[in-house]
Amino acid sequence: MLYDWDCCCILKMHPVRSYAKAALEIILSEYIEKGFLRIMECAVEEAKSLINDERISRVHMTGGKGTHDAIVWGDLQGESRLTPKLNKPMTSELGCITPYIVASGAEWTAKQLQYQAQILVGPAIANSGCNCLSPKLVILDKDWPQYDAFIGAIKKVMDEAILLPAYYPGAGQRYDTFRSEYENEADATVSLLGGNGKNETKAKAQGGHTAANATIRQYMLIEIDDNTKNKAYALRNEPFAPILTVFSIRGGNDASEFLDKAVSFANESVFGTLSTSLILHPKVDKAVGDLAVARLRYGTIVVNGWSALAFNNYWGGHPSEELADIQSGKGFVNQTLDVDFNLVEKSVTRLPFKTILHEVQKPRDFRFQNPKFSKNLLHFMVKPKLSTFAPLLFYR
Repeated sequence: MLYDWDCCCILKMHPVRSYAKAALEIILSEYIEKGFLRIMECAVEEAKSLINDERISRVHMTGGKGTHDAIVWGDLQGESRLTPKLNKPMTSELGCITPYIVASGAEWTAKQLQYQAQILVGPAIANSGCNCLSPKLVILDKDWPQYDAFIGAIKKVMDEAILLPAYYPGAGQRYDTFRSEYENEADATVSLLGGNGKNETKAKAQGGHTAANATIRQYMLIEIDDNTKNKAYALRNEPFAPILTVFSIRGGNDASEFLDKAVSFANESVFGTLSTSLILHPKVDKAVGDLAVARLRYGTIVVNGWSALAFNNYWGGHPSEELADIQSGKGFVNQTLDVDFNLVEKSVTRLPFKTILHEVQKPRDFRFQNPKFSKNLLHFMVKPKLSTFAPLLFYR
């Protein structure tokens, strides 16, 4: 808003993030002192008045679809959404059931299976799954001969991981609802993993929070396919909780056939267009992968990595989204590449099948709650170079 629209700004804090206000006021003190920015906390009614004040020329929000629609449409529903009640421009960064598409058609080694399971599970459980870019839906080829082995590797990593408290409001209710939707479903499998007493003891020894204080005591892995009666629930409802769903498609263990089906499935059946990951083994034909990337309707695509690794690119829902049926939002944030927003359809980042950058994706126990590690991370963010990155890799 400050740089792209030349607007003075009021930042209204989310109640869950109110603790960050004091820190932000220090970090952004120069903008505040010069009158470009104010940071505030307020109740819902005050926020409504602020949004509709004639002195406010445009609105941007980060949050959920429900809040967005309440701001833009009020109580208008369905076909009555012709003219927004909000009479000013609105941009947003909302949620997504982030797909993690793993191409078939190549044989992986046992080490590759374990490695890829680690760099999938790490992002999926980070912040207890309460991220708009957490992998939430793993799309696999049921005909891939290593399907079961990869599922087994995922379960092993999840079962050994420490459970972080699922602090975000409503996480417990969403967790219970997902469990009840699929626990007794004939064509679905629900596995509860990790969070056992051994892991809680380990967490205490490392000085982190313990899973004992969390309402949710284990990670949930749900396996469904096209035969699952209520498959739509997991495809249309973002869990925002420590839940990972695997959806299997019959792709004949052929990368081209599978990716053709998987991309169509992600584009047409899965909620959100914010970001996605596409995992391509080196033996998969590059042209097949390129076609999948071109067809994916997502704002950010990362090949062979977590979409968070591309957060400094332009970030936002795919431009094809309509205001009346918003999912991941309209508009882009971040401008580190200094490219005109109007020229951007999506950003694509390509990584090797194995790279040192994946280290940040592996489950890290409680190092992010460790003051020494946090200090090193802040040092790297302020001065990003190899000498400040190395302590993050070798810290134990």
